[in-house]
Amino acid sequence: MGVIMERVKMIPALLIALAITGCISNYQYRSYGNVTAIDGEMHQAVIYWHKDEGWLWYGKKYEQLNSDATMRICGSTSLKTFALEDDGTVELQSRSDDFLVARIDDAGNLEPMPEELLREGGRCGLILVEGKPVGMQGLREDVRPELVILCKNDINTDRYPEVGKYLFDPVSRMETDEDRSGPDACLGP
Repeated sequence: MGVIMERVKMIPALLIALAITGCISNYQYRSYGNVTAIDGEMHQAVIYWHKDEGWLWYGKKYEQLNSDATMRICGSTSLKTFALEDDGTVELQSRSDDFLVARIDDAGNLEPMPEELLREGGRCGLILVEGKPVGMQGLREDVRPELVILCKNDINTDRYPEVGKYLFDPVSRMETDEDRSGPDACLGP
């Protein structure tokens, strides 16, 4: 009888916990595209990130980004992680011995420039939507992101795709479990 009473006492606590959490699911957002390697070969790539979304028990919409935007390139083992900058944009940051060789003008066009050696943490790539740099809020379902690569590295030549602009497929969303691993870039959408 004591065990049954203990279980009955737990039911209200369980109901309260369920009511407080509401209904929240984890989603993976992804966008596939092609990038050109330094050797001139095209490779499939995917940019992806994870968000918790849903409704809290009192009806308020809930969204929480729980991973950075990351790029995987088919045939490459390295991941390219985008950092959230102070101005709200997401960028690929430079590493040692990277040279900035292009820039984006106010109209969103890629312009070559004289090589400039960057310190670590400089802007080597960014994501545009409709020609403008965006943050994670700008990367919504059905938007077509454009990856811009601005740097090269003469020592680690495969660190970045070739300098250029790469239009990706519209962003899609799928519900996931707790697994935060990324999609396989080689399989495509």
